[in-house]
Amino acid sequence: MMNESWEITGLDDLERQLAALGGEDGLTALRRASRAAMKPVKEQMIANAPFDDDSQGEHMRDKISMTTKKTDKRKAGKNNALAVRVGPTKKHAQKAIAAEYGNEHQEAIPFMRPALFDQRHQVVDGMRTKLAVEIERIVRKNAR
Repeated sequence: MMNESWEITGLDDLERQLAALGGEDGLTALRRASRAAMKPVKEQMIANAPFDDDSQGEHMRDKISMTTKKTDKRKAGKNNALAVRVGPTKKHAQKAIAAEYGNEHQEAIPFMRPALFDQRHQVVDGMRTKLAVEIERIVRKNAR
């Protein structure tokens, strides 16, 4: 993969607005915006996940989920408040690794990294716009 760089503007203002909201409201806005921004990644993972028609059990693509977790500032750094994870559940972790990277019995069928790579610009742009909307929603709610 080639290295690529791009400039993102407007995040300093959003960061100040988040800080002004306070801890709980700011985290709520961040969580909702992050989930909305990462939705296209999840959808592409589901669409491209390997599927075995012969299997009668649960299919990995049906168990791709998105989770958010408040990060520990001591471990993740002062500028990291939230981690978003999109991928198969723990039950399907081994199948996902085998599918993504391949093994001696099966060829690699990458579906996780390509989903994030293909949607990277949409995620960043979506995060910026959705975060602004969420901040405004909470400000209006608190003004009532």
